[in-house]
Amino acid sequence: MRVMRVQDILIELEEEHGMGKNEVMEELNLKDRQTYDKWYGGVKPNSKNRFKLIRFLERCQENKSKLLALGSKFRPTKKEVIIAGSQSLDWSEWLKDGSFRNQFHRVLR
Repeated sequence: MRVMRVQDILIELEEEHGMGKNEVMEELNLKDRQTYDKWYGGVKPNSKNRFKLIRFLERCQENKSKLLALGSKFRPTKKEVIIAGSQSLDWSEWLKDGSFRNQFHRVLR
């Protein structure tokens, strides 16, 4: 596995998974609003925050894969990925029965 630059991670989170500055800051529990901008500008995070950032990206990738593997014809919405990622239970069974789709209707853009 190649080592990704922090900027690449932030770009992938935003472009592929819809996770912008606010979602990243909330997930990593960042209080300083300039931290994200500094990372985007090239400042390296400490090892703890780098680990949390990489793990967040991995969870987003896993969640997207699971949603697509279940036969979704559309890319998962940002809200679906956030909700699926915040569940500590095995949400794939919950998703299969259709209640997830019924509760959060997809909006084609």
